[in-house]
Amino acid sequence: MPMYSTIFRKIQAITMPVFCTLLCASAFANVSLVSITDGWVRETPPGVRNAAAFLTLNNSGSTDKKLVDVQCAASLAAHCELHEHLHSANGMRMQKVSAPLIIPAGSSVKFAPGGYHVMLLDLANPLLAGSTVELLFVFDDQSTSTATLPVKPVSRE
Repeated sequence: MPMYSTIFRKIQAITMPVFCTLLCASAFANVSLVSITDGWVRETPPGVRNAAAFLTLNNSGSTDKKLVDVQCAASLAAHCELHEHLHSANGMRMQKVSAPLIIPAGSSVKFAPGGYHVMLLDLANPLLAGSTVELLFVFDDQSTSTATLPVKPVSRE
């Protein structure tokens, strides 16, 4: 029996570090190197069913990240979409961003009025100043970042 015990301990000494490394790697596989700062959502006036969210995506990684989806709870809105304002000689118009949005390595992309923003469409309830909105940002490598954004009155943008 002592021989089997010694062999078992040697196998355990070799496999445990490998197992722990693989377990830790899988636990952090969905952690993103993209952080979210300066976020807020515009309060909705009575009767308005859509809202816009603004923030900054900061990529601290060494490779570009591609934002492929923004999600919200069904209890908040029917869905949310990444939008941008396009400026031309004919004025400004808003459109859905159809291609993944690249957040360059070591850089930031700002979502601000008149530029990129997240549209919350078909809100379940009006958004009131002082409340919060939670959004989930999904990247092409399936990593995610979650943001809890304060709702601010329109007059204090």
